[in-house]
Amino acid sequence: MKKVWSIFCAGMLALALAACGGYPSTLPERQYKANCQTIPYETLSGNPEKYKNAFVKVTGRVVRVLERGSSCLLRVSVIGRPYEVYEVYVANTGADGTPQAAEGDIIILYGKTMGNRTYTTVIDPQQEIPLIYAGYIDL
Repeated sequence: MKKVWSIFCAGMLALALAACGGYPSTLPERQYKANCQTIPYETLSGNPEKYKNAFVKVTGRVVRVLERGSSCLLRVSVIGRPYEVYEVYVANTGADGTPQAAEGDIIILYGKTMGNRTYTTVIDPQQEIPLIYAGYIDL
């Protein structure tokens, strides 16, 4: 049952992200980044609907890379706060299909919030973390 639920959630996430369209933004990179603001993790994760579609800037360490064809999911931990983790959807990876960032890299992420994403872990039955659709990533 968990496997079916996971597949269903992954499909719904893919549909939701596909429905957003237009990423990366039609704004020039400089303007896109200027529109992004730093929102504290607690504020963003505690009020996902209030900040949905907000442009954010996050600095963190990549703790996991999940490749999915020409896209990938990154789990990014806030520097100095390993339990504050974002999930980042990256629509376009490198020309050869490799992710823009590898595990252990420190990145500055500019993107759009998509609310919280719930997933299942071994330790905690359900974990919620903020989901960000990446516009730009600086290594």
